[in-house]
Amino acid sequence: MYKHTTLPNESYEYDRIMSQPTEGLIEQQLTTTYRNKEGEIFQHTVTRRFTNKDYNDSSTSKFIG
Repeated sequence: MYKHTTLPNESYEYDRIMSQPTEGLIEQQLTTTYRNKEGEIFQHTVTRRFTNKDYNDSSTSKFIG
């Protein structure tokens, strides 16, 4: 079973939401789709890729309508 471990008191927003390095965990994604004030729809994805005892975060935003 996978255990999701976060750091709830961290100032870095994604450490409060996404997992910390866990044995066997390779990658985690958080995708949010939203409509802005002009009515345009965007999809924002944060990807966390895990290494031995650390991680690298990257993010993308794309216009979808």
